[in-house]
Amino acid sequence: MQIDEIGLQDPNGRALSLVAVPRPNEFRADELPVSQHFMCFLAWDASTATIDEISDLANALLRSGAVSISCWGKGCERVHDIFDELIVGDGAAGSGYSKSIMTTWHSRESYREAIWYALFVAQPTDLFEATCLDSVFILVNEPDRIPGTREILHDPSNLP
Repeated sequence: MQIDEIGLQDPNGRALSLVAVPRPNEFRADELPVSQHFMCFLAWDASTATIDEISDLANALLRSGAVSISCWGKGCERVHDIFDELIVGDGAAGSGYSKSIMTTWHSRESYREAIWYALFVAQPTDLFEATCLDSVFILVNEPDRIPGTREILHDPSNLP
């Protein structure tokens, strides 16, 4: 797992990090450089991923404090739906805060538009506003997107 602490803040004052993992099972939530809660952008071609692979990654993110999750890539609707099932299901993954965790999918937006949404539109609910101090951009099996994403995060002013 490759972690790049960008060293800048997003437009809302949250610390930015870029995380790249070759496969979802290589994600290590305990290595995230995050506060109690964080915003999450997840780019992943999950079209061939199993329900268990998606569920395991979603559970890890939720348990580590993701309170707003924006999903992009092939199969992102399914990833979003599995997040929602875990959050609303028995409430276990969402730590009892299921009505306060936000999820979105962006299958009709370009990659840059989805990043723009995550940076400029997505917000934690009031419950998490004071404790959500980080924005984490996670790329699963998207090595070609790492340099461009890093560039965007260093200067988001060129986004749509």
